[in-house]
Amino acid sequence: MYAEGLENDVTIQIGLTYNDMGTSLYEKGRFHEALTILNEALNFMPMDSGIHLNRGDTYRELKRYNLALSDYHYALDLGGSESLIKSRLSLTHYALGTQCFNQQDYEGANIEFTRAIDFFDRNAEYFVNRARACMQLQLMENAFSDLKKTLELSPSHELASSMLMGFNCDKKLQF
Repeated sequence: MYAEGLENDVTIQIGLTYNDMGTSLYEKGRFHEALTILNEALNFMPMDSGIHLNRGDTYRELKRYNLALSDYHYALDLGGSESLIKSRLSLTHYALGTQCFNQQDYEGANIEFTRAIDFFDRNAEYFVNRARACMQLQLMENAFSDLKKTLELSPSHELASSMLMGFNCDKKLQF
């Protein structure tokens, strides 16, 4: 009985040590090495939401967004901190949206920016960039709403202000 408890304690300590080593490597920007060590930590503690969260952060830094999302969702399923995880889900969907936009996949960008907003709806950049994607898709009412929301969140947002002024000029020309 005592040996089983000791074995479990040792397993946990090894997992935590690997996690600490992985986060240290992550903080130094050594993401590939951090990933290897965090994978090892998960061999010892596969049900630890914190390690999945750390590995998700590492995947996100490596631009392996789908793997990051998978780890974040799994950490949420394991009972990890909802606020910490949702902010990371939001950032990852925003990064995917930016990637889609830069590849001129405006439909994909619109979807990913919407998902980012679903997880965190207080970031003006999410709305202005979704507005840009909507404009490319000719979804002008949606773009207009997003620009107004951007200015509600950040009244001095210069890009949103100039886009909205141009939008209003275009509307006047249509009448």
